Amino acid sequence: MTLRLLLVHAHPDDETLNHGATVAAALAAGHEVDLVTCTRGEEGEVIGAEHAHRVSSRDDSLAPVREAELAAALAVLASASPDGAPVAHHWLDALPPGPGQPPRPWARYRDSGMVVRPGGRAAVPPDVRPDAFAVADLDEAAARLAGLLTARRPHVVLTYGPHGGYGHPDHVMAHRVTLRALALAEETWCVPWVHGAAGDADVLRAWLRERDDPAAWPPDGPLPQMFVPAAQLDATVRAEPWLAVKAAALAALPTQVTVRSVEPGQAAFTLSNDVPQPLTGAEGAQLLRPVPAAAEAPPVPADDPLAALLLPPGHRPRGATDPGHVG
Repeated sequence: MTLRLLLVHAHPDDETLNHGATVAAALAAGHEVDLVTCTRGEEGEVIGAEHAHRVSSRDDSLAPVREAELAAALAVLASASPDGAPVAHHWLDALPPGPGQPPRPWARYRDSGMVVRPGGRAAVPPDVRPDAFAVADLDEAAARLAGLLTARRPHVVLTYGPHGGYGHPDHVMAHRVTLRALALAEETWCVPWVHGAAGDADVLRAWLRERDDPAAWPPDGPLPQMFVPAAQLDATVRAEPWLAVKAAALAALPTQVTVRSVEPGQAAFTLSNDVPQPLTGAEGAQLLRPVPAAAEAPPVPADDPLAALLLPPGHRPRGATDPGHVG
């Protein structure tokens, strides 16, 4: 019996940035991985000139590019599987509606975009479209995900903390939808382990000091909310052997990510803002709720990187994440 993982992410690229090495390690060990993507990243910025005209303020034709890049990245991650097992991918808006849910007036959940308030807090744009994911009906969206949870019965769900990583409204909504879906599915299937992506702030600050790069975040300044002191991490998946796979998957997302280096100790990537960030195979997690007393998982060898996520029954989150930091 294999371990079943289900990831919920807001946009194409979030799955690889946050959990690429975890997914590769899971597939390499023969585990099953499902990914739910909530939007197609239509409001995202674009790296490079080839697709610059596709942004929402011009042609508004970015969705198919992001769909193709996501498919390419998932194919790279699947290369870690010895038998070619794929990541089972699902668009949230394409999942069947929940029983009794009224039809939506639009076919898709659209990327909401964001604005940055004073102090660096992200928020929903004042002119947000009515089909934007951030303002979707919570129960309608969650009922779709709940149906997949009951069908796939994952042992582990990976998504964001309540801050959405750095406050993007779609990330925050993905967190909210996931928790609501878990509650809706609970009578049929209670997911034992639910984690939000988190990074080790101590390791990041040390990396920033070593680089001394003026384009990087100040090593002693504020960091995105997903970075917390090591003592507040509940688990870290040590998937460094799959770092090269993660880097190759990120390279399959050229309008969104630039891989700057894969050299040990220097591995880094940038997004459209050109701020360097470390590219690592160590991916942290914070529990989003206590582990149920009846939590059970298939036997997983102690040297399997995914074993770190299977905390003992009754384990409670170590570090409280402050949702008040969200715009």
